[in-house]
Formats: sequence, structure tokens, C-alpha cells
Amino acid sequence: MTLAERAEEVAKDKGAIVSTEYDEDGEFVRHIYFDANVIRNKLIADQAKEITTLKKRVEMQTGDIAVLVNVTVNDLEAKVTRLEKAIIKTLDENGHLADGDNCTLIDLKNALEDK
Repeated sequence: MTLAERAEEVAKDKGAIVSTEYDEDGEFVRHIYFDANVIRNKLIADQAKEITTLKKRVEMQTGDIAVLVNVTVNDLEAKVTRLEKAIIKTLDENGHLADGDNCTLIDLKNALEDK
């Protein structure tokens, strides 16, 4: 066993990751040893950073959705208010068309009473 092979074996036994580098002619240049614990810790740190970034993105999008929903609800409330005012005005001006069970504006009168 060569010294390089023995060094690779010892490194692997200690949990290192070994990469072999060759030149463009395919000739051995060197072994590169990476400490597996360092790599594992770096991967964990990178994943934690990515999770934090994704969490922030989700929080921002959730906030955006809440704003959109709030705007939509506000728009709908404003529209309901405008419609109620228009119905009341129409009934005030034309109440005689909603004074029986079979009248032109009876549905508007009933809709207001159901609220």
C-alpha cells in the first residue's frame, strides 16, 4: 500500500471525504481531504439559512394576501353601502311601487328588511 493510499484510508476512517485530483492527461495530482463534520455543519447552516429565507418569503406573501383580502372586503363593504343607499333612495322616491305583495320594487324592499 502506498503512502497516499494509506493516507486516504486513514482519512476515510476518520470521517473525511476524499477527492482525487487528476491533470488533463489523467495523471494523479493529489488527494484532497474534506472533513465530513465541517461539510455537514456547513450544509446544515446553508439549509437553515434557506429555510429562514423561505419562511420570510411566505410571511411576506401571507401579508400580501391579507392586504388583498382586506382591500377586497373593504371594497365589498363600500359597494354594499352604496347599493343600500341607492335602494333606500329609490324606495323613498317610489314607495308606492313597493306597497303590496305583487309590486315592482317589492324585492328591493324585502332585501332591505332581511339584513
